[in-house]
Amino acid sequence: MATRKDVAKLAGVSTATVSYFINDSGYVSQEKRQRIAKAIEELDYQPNLIAKSLKVKDTKQIVFLCNEICNPFHARVAYRATTEAYCRDYMILFCNVIDDEKYIARLCSYQVSGVFIASNRLPLEAIKKMTARRIPVVMLDERLDPEIPEEVSRIIIDYSQIMRDVVRHMLSSGKRELFYLSSNPAGHMGINDGKTSAVVEAAKAEKGCTGLTVERGMVSALDAYHMIMEKYGSRLGKNTGFICTNDDTALGVMRAVNDLGLRIPEDAAVIGTGNTYLSEMSVPRLSTLDIQTDYISQKAIQILADKNCRKEVQNIWIQPRMIRRETS
Repeated sequence: MATRKDVAKLAGVSTATVSYFINDSGYVSQEKRQRIAKAIEELDYQPNLIAKSLKVKDTKQIVFLCNEICNPFHARVAYRATTEAYCRDYMILFCNVIDDEKYIARLCSYQVSGVFIASNRLPLEAIKKMTARRIPVVMLDERLDPEIPEEVSRIIIDYSQIMRDVVRHMLSSGKRELFYLSSNPAGHMGINDGKTSAVVEAAKAEKGCTGLTVERGMVSALDAYHMIMEKYGSRLGKNTGFICTNDDTALGVMRAVNDLGLRIPEDAAVIGTGNTYLSEMSVPRLSTLDIQTDYISQKAIQILADKNCRKEVQNIWIQPRMIRRETS
């Protein structure tokens, strides 16, 4: 493997001049630039990016923290974030959230350029540890929680109005008994679980709703399917509406409803969240909430890049919209 010294020897310059050229940190004449560039190409020289990043205090590595990377919504966010990061010369490291203190401390010990949090399971103390280490953080949030450190930039998905629209839509189609499937673990209210709060408040505000049941810990299609089959089974009544935390969970609901001999949407209506490819490919096609996934992903990376350049950044608010398809 070629070294910087090899490049300098072939180009007939000092190693310091090669460093100036690579880091664009000092004057190098045009004639020497051409010789160095030619030597780099001939030797197929690859600069030590880790050493360079440590020197300039920017590793060009961003950590993406999410609940389940295999979930289609998080997979889409990761895909778009990776593309945006690449365009800005950053790399993405993917991690499922593990709220163990040692894990968080270990993550904070790495010299990363930023953390993108797309999870409602990360404890507040974990976020505070990141900001205490002056790690740039952007968080996909569901409400403007004052407990979050002010150093954290937020992309806030405001579910308050859209959940009122969803509940009214369910009631207008005769669905009086409503279920909300939340990804938050049972017995644990995440710091940014604004989605669940919005559904609960919307159901309380509508007189036609005979009841709202919140089922927690529903992350995947299998979670939703087994919960309905084992907990409700044949007791699941008609005129039921399911509001799901993501499209993956909604597919599990659809399968359970179908296996119980009920019709969609006549007996049970289903609405997901995320507008992933699953919503278009399911049979029947899934009604869902579009939360501008691609825009969120791009803005998250842009914000972190700007924070690393000491630029001023602003929180971003997202207003979801309902896409009505065949399941509602």
